[in-house]
Amino acid sequence: MAPIVNGLKQKYQSKMEFRIFDLSAGQGEREASDMGVIYLPTFVLLKTDGTILDIQVGVVEENYLEEKILELIRGG
Repeated sequence: MAPIVNGLKQKYQSKMEFRIFDLSAGQGEREASDMGVIYLPTFVLLKTDGTILDIQVGVVEENYLEEKILELIRGG
């Protein structure tokens, strides 16, 4: 998943913020816990006000992630 996420990050980082945590390395444990993340990988897409737009657990198609990112950028 890392190549897909990194590619999307490069493509959209000027339009939105990406926070990528490696829980196996102890990064973002509190944030993950606060959002109820149990399984990896988990993708949490948040609106600017912190409202959760979408949560996907497991491997996700690149097209799906990109659609959700575009929804966020458009103010979804």
